[in-house]
Amino acid sequence: MTLQKIKAARQRSVMIRLMIDIMRSLHGVYAPSHEPFGTRLETFLVGFCVALGDIEDKPFSASKIATYLHMPRTTVTRRLQSLENWDIVYRRGRCY
Repeated sequence: MTLQKIKAARQRSVMIRLMIDIMRSLHGVYAPSHEPFGTRLETFLVGFCVALGDIEDKPFSASKIATYLHMPRTTVTRRLQSLENWDIVYRRGRCY
């Protein structure tokens, strides 16, 4: 293995560990205690889209989230419903 490949592998390892740690932290703060970690990571990705739309003042609709994440709209709708049930996301008209 060349030095560049080793550095790239280490960088990927750091990035992967960071992503997992971030997801665990978010799960611990926002998910209900009965919700096992990892069973609904899609839900958090949908929540990230809602947060992004809110931060950029361009709210996402379910269809827009589905397109953005390359995910079926029905899946996005179910995930949005979970986030609403957890009082994390609120719907305003067609947007979240």
